[in-house]
Amino acid sequence: MTHEPSPRLPDSTIQAAITMNPPSGAAESLWLDLSDRLDATTQRRRRLFVMASPGMRFAFAAFAMIAVVGGVAYFLGSDQGLGAPPPPPSPTTQAQTTVPNDWTPYTSSRFAYSAEYPTTWDVTPATKDWTSPYVPDHGGVTQDVFGPRPFGVRVWVTSTPLTAGMGAAEWISAFDKENAALCNQTSNRHSITLDGVTVRQEDQLCGQDVNAIQVLGATNGYFYMINFVGYSPITPVDRATFDRFLASFRFSTVAVVTATDTGCTSSVIDGPVAAAGPATISVVNRASKSLLFAVAGAKPGHAFGELQTYFAAEHQRALNGESLEGYPTDIMFTVTESDVSSGGTTTLSLPTIAGTYGVTCVYLHGSQPLDAFLVGPIEIAP
Repeated sequence: MTHEPSPRLPDSTIQAAITMNPPSGAAESLWLDLSDRLDATTQRRRRLFVMASPGMRFAFAAFAMIAVVGGVAYFLGSDQGLGAPPPPPSPTTQAQTTVPNDWTPYTSSRFAYSAEYPTTWDVTPATKDWTSPYVPDHGGVTQDVFGPRPFGVRVWVTSTPLTAGMGAAEWISAFDKENAALCNQTSNRHSITLDGVTVRQEDQLCGQDVNAIQVLGATNGYFYMINFVGYSPITPVDRATFDRFLASFRFSTVAVVTATDTGCTSSVIDGPVAAAGPATISVVNRASKSLLFAVAGAKPGHAFGELQTYFAAEHQRALNGESLEGYPTDIMFTVTESDVSSGGTTTLSLPTIAGTYGVTCVYLHGSQPLDAFLVGPIEIAP
């Protein structure tokens, strides 16, 4: 049997498919089938903003309803009938007329921030880290997405660690090039203060009618992107709602330890970190293997420097292809630990007892340690 390439889908169908929220119930299989066909086309990697026009929403909804009802009739047969008529479609979300009063807190250990969003909105957390050296797909799986259901404005938030090759200036330049290619115009560029950090904000008109407010900036070793996106001109209420979101935005005040295949580091912990406990530390596993993270301290009579010397020797043994010796239980104790699979995140509790601590990262193959690092020191204040 030969494999025939999928036929080219109309752009309008593609736009509708990738910009609507997936339907639920009987329409879900149809949507997934269309998504599978879309993945097989050469058009898949076009960078289209994930917002649907009212006409596209109506067309796709009508198409889905006809197909689903027809499918039910086919499988049930004429002698069984269709049963109860389907419920009327829910009305689409109307434009906000006032800034919402009730807000819900949200914290992302994956992207190292917290914020509040309107209680009437939903949040869809990212399922993958932003690890690509390119500007992320708009509203994709590497971003937390906030907004009303089923349609309406969206707020996208994501962050990625700064590296030697991609600092804040390089990321700003990359976004400027992307925006120049996608957007008809940018305006109102200015600096704002976000949780005490100076960041850049600007308005954008992209495509025919995609309106956006974009915020870009860096702090604590991470580069952040925050986008407010709508399919109609941004109203004063939209802008006030986004301003309220930004006013609640907080960069992570605890250290974030990030593991990759080449090591376990934190740009936040580059020296003693004062914490008045209880507090937590976020860990992100960007490595291709599972890791064992732990908060550890030196036993009485031993110094934190001894732990640093030991883990440096462990890493050297790994580089030499030698077996690791494991935790130095004679000089170290663990406060809390957690296995984190590749691509996962978690938070570890820091102790409330004053002292010097660190985060160990042990690379595992099954239960066999392959490499080990110690990040710190973390000074817990009395």
